[in-house]
Amino acid sequence: MNSKPRPPASCHPERPHWSRGRCKPCTDRDYAVTNRARVNEKKRCWNRANPARRLEIKRKSLYGVDAATIQARLRAQDGMCKICLKAPATDLDHDHATREARSLLCGDCNRGLGLFREDRDRLRRAATYLDLWDSYAERTNGPIPPAIETA
Repeated sequence: MNSKPRPPASCHPERPHWSRGRCKPCTDRDYAVTNRARVNEKKRCWNRANPARRLEIKRKSLYGVDAATIQARLRAQDGMCKICLKAPATDLDHDHATREARSLLCGDCNRGLGLFREDRDRLRRAATYLDLWDSYAERTNGPIPPAIETA
């Protein structure tokens, strides 16, 4: 096998020549630009054929959590949501400020935290509100509860 070194690329002299005088990244970029529809269709096909791998890549790139870590956390939670303890854990919860992965939750609990904007005071007031109405619901024909005071 003849393995002589490649000449330098004209676009980036520190990189080896790949095609038409350009380096590999520039060649790939130009191909992607001129063949956008073909590249997009190929990506769509791969994504449809590999949903689990796509999710794994997304979790690794966004939150730095690999598949082994996810499986370990899922086993530690017995596969159930960390909040409601009733539904299967399917979503990786994360801190929106730091992008740090927290725990695995069911879709409803994960969306619930998001809708409350992860505001602890707001969540506490919601729990107090439910407790207040539950105590009145125990009595039939009880008076309407007073408005909840905000902290």
